[in-house]
Amino acid sequence: MRPGRNLASARVARHIAARLALPSGALLLAGLACLLPVHDLATRTLRDRLHRALAQEAGFDSLMVVDIDDASIRALQPRLGAWPYHRDVYALVLNYLRDVHAKVVVFDVVFADPRDGDAVFARALSSRPDAALAAAASRQALERERDGASGASAFSIARSPSIATTSWAGLTLPAPLLTASVDRFGAIGIVGAALDADRQVRRVPLLHEVDGRVYPSLALSARLLASPGSRPGGGAEAAAALRESLDAVPLDAAGCVDVHLPANAGAVPRIPFQRVVQAALGDANDPGVEAAIAGKTVFVGSTVFLGDAVGTTQGELSGAVLLANVVDALATGRLLRPAPWAMQLGLMGVALLPALLAPLLLVRPRWAAAGLLAAAAAILLLSAALLRGARVEALPLPALYTIGATALLVAASRWRMLLVANRRLAQERRIAEAANAAKSEFLSTVSHELRTPLNALLGMADVLSHTTLSDEQRHYVSIFQGAGASLASLIDDLLDYGRIEAGKLAIDRHPFDLRDLLDQLALLLRPRAELKSLALAVDLNVDVPTVVLGDRKRIAQVLTNLLGNAVKFTHKGSVTLQVSAQGGQQVRFSVRDSGIGIAPSKLDAIFVPFVQGGAGVTRRYGGTGLGLAISRRLVELMGGSLEVQSVPGMGSAFSFTIELPIAAPTPPLEVEAAPERPPDPLAVRILLAEDNEVNTLVIQAMLKGTPHSIDIAVNGAIAVDMFRTGDYGLLLMDMDMPIMDGLAAVRAIRSRERRERRSRTPILALTANAFAQDAQDSAEAGCDGHLTKPISQKHLWAAIALFGRSALSAPAPVAARPPEAFQAFDRSAALQALGGDVDHYERLLSHGVVYLSVWEKGFLGADAATRIAMCADLEQISHRIGAGRLADAAGRLASVLARRDDPLAQPEWHALLQRIHETAALAGAAFDR
Repeated sequence: MRPGRNLASARVARHIAARLALPSGALLLAGLACLLPVHDLATRTLRDRLHRALAQEAGFDSLMVVDIDDASIRALQPRLGAWPYHRDVYALVLNYLRDVHAKVVVFDVVFADPRDGDAVFARALSSRPDAALAAAASRQALERERDGASGASAFSIARSPSIATTSWAGLTLPAPLLTASVDRFGAIGIVGAALDADRQVRRVPLLHEVDGRVYPSLALSARLLASPGSRPGGGAEAAAALRESLDAVPLDAAGCVDVHLPANAGAVPRIPFQRVVQAALGDANDPGVEAAIAGKTVFVGSTVFLGDAVGTTQGELSGAVLLANVVDALATGRLLRPAPWAMQLGLMGVALLPALLAPLLLVRPRWAAAGLLAAAAAILLLSAALLRGARVEALPLPALYTIGATALLVAASRWRMLLVANRRLAQERRIAEAANAAKSEFLSTVSHELRTPLNALLGMADVLSHTTLSDEQRHYVSIFQGAGASLASLIDDLLDYGRIEAGKLAIDRHPFDLRDLLDQLALLLRPRAELKSLALAVDLNVDVPTVVLGDRKRIAQVLTNLLGNAVKFTHKGSVTLQVSAQGGQQVRFSVRDSGIGIAPSKLDAIFVPFVQGGAGVTRRYGGTGLGLAISRRLVELMGGSLEVQSVPGMGSAFSFTIELPIAAPTPPLEVEAAPERPPDPLAVRILLAEDNEVNTLVIQAMLKGTPHSIDIAVNGAIAVDMFRTGDYGLLLMDMDMPIMDGLAAVRAIRSRERRERRSRTPILALTANAFAQDAQDSAEAGCDGHLTKPISQKHLWAAIALFGRSALSAPAPVAARPPEAFQAFDRSAALQALGGDVDHYERLLSHGVVYLSVWEKGFLGADAATRIAMCADLEQISHRIGAGRLADAAGRLASVLARRDDPLAQPEWHALLQRIHETAALAGAAFDR
């Protein structure tokens, strides 16, 4: 009985394993899909669409936004002067809002710097506990912020483990007088939220922590002040009021809430600042203002600020409008809670139902498709019902992944089942034919003739099995295969080690300045060493040639890795990079440190991919263990060998020797050799046009400590406008910038100089474009020299000394400009059409510059219908800015498109491009006419 029982148990186990194979495989593939880089993007996309589809409308009956907009500033300028206003204006507004019975007044403006009227505003704030000011959280701490932290205990509470917060490094508080006027928790609220990868806000922090102190968000301040009897002073009273206010609020581990924005999120009632100020001053009898404000929480915000707009799932909202939505959500409970594990597992259970019915699905393909689609629809409906009814946010994507994985596995299982059946049938047929072979020679011969085509048939079994699959199943298989290939290619591209192993990485040798390379490495790594009080020294022997032939990028990669490791593993002492000549064309690099050292048994292991000196090293210092492996292979590709010597507790030394032949020096700018520092440098006011923040920081660091001053423009259009208003002695112009590139900006500046009869300002191209043609293009545009990146501090100082002129005095008078430079624009006609509104025309012209910079690229990638629409848009915009010739050219190209001709082969296309380039070049120079 025991053997029979064992056989039965084995059959039951095999049956259970067969039933669970498909669900287990589906779960495994779904888990792998959640690890793909596109998973986060897919999750955000599906979430946003569900939120928009299920959003309801809100009433906003108890909220009001007072907007400091452009129209209000223009209307109030004769009475209040230029914006920003003195702070007594806000005191006037606050007192008026109180007089008309506003419940709470929240200023969504960071009054950071002291201004006239602070004392008046401070008295108004301290008179009643019904107003809140904004403070800005930042990722970096500033000295002034740290100085003001001592008085923060009046409007913040101490951090405790039970309070979930979003942590920040620094805080910009209101001006000292304003900060000193508040003495209660909630009187100052934080504005600041972490943006997702697509620059949108989805989770809003309610509690912020800076230096161990907890501050409410500005939205929570409004809620605290508006709650009856909940205006705590501080300490335990404030903490108790906070706990009571957040008792039913679903906060996450970072003190954030997930707000389900209504469909009309942008419809918060608004009143222009102009109406409120005029009513407060008594200039206008406006009963509508009093009626609109009475009994409401009022947010005073400003859409004038460039960074006021915030991206959300319901489109861009102003900061004050978003705050109002958060306050309304806190009051109405329109906050989302994460789905409990039980609900999430329920969705996965629905997704696994088709997989549990695998035997039926395999023999009924149509039932399989219907079941999978029904399960997917059920998951989406359940997620929507939870979101709409219970305000619970489930994550449907893992369940949908499971359904997709089930579909793939069902298709693969059916294909395998058919393949096995065909093989079994062929085997049985061969056996039958072999058994019948002895009966007669005739049957044997026929059997032989049958086996020959049958073998060919078995070779095509894969193709024949695919003919029984549905189109949807074929599509799923192709997607799965394509995704796997893309993932393998992505890994090869991302990891240098993979490319080296595959032999795809080549060494690119070219002349470069070795000293400049070492200077750049020291500049980048010295701050990290200084944070640990380490001395970082770079010793270049005099016998090493300065300009050599080699792969600058790969040498820098190896040295950066070695120096970075040395700084990481050294806690006291120094890190030294020594470069010396070894005879012939050999150069030896040696990085020595006084760090923790490496045990002799680990010296070989550190060069193994993904392995470090030990598990403790990984836990304490982090890292993947791949850097040294890549460095060794790069050195080998350059003809050298990376060696290491180390004594535990005494430090390590990594060395390699490679061939670096002497190269003829080819400096991008012919200047005389400059000393390490000019003896009497001429003070030059410099305008740097550069869109890369890192490059900007490098140039600023090179000029630190010199008498020169530097202004920054992040694109060519801003550089042209800043040149118009400033007197600069030198312009450093990057070539590749958004909106308007460097060449177009130089042409516009030279055109302005000729038109206004101004003296020629030196302009140097400072760019990574290092070919001879690039230097020629910059010279033709009007540059006086061509500097290539990376540039050393010595060459930068030399260029400033050679080309810069003193420009720290008042700007020179501007001569009248002849009208012929603006032939591309009929400014008078455009202004007449706008009723003489110069500001409106300037905004249209600025928009035109941006639109023209991207029009050609968009046109080339568009279909026929979109091209016609783009021509119409270009014609309309051109008319509005007074570019009549460009508008006519756009109309002629639209006629060509209407005939279905190829526009790129027509003269109208080339004529339009010429007009676009002409107009774009002159638009920057025409900003101030």
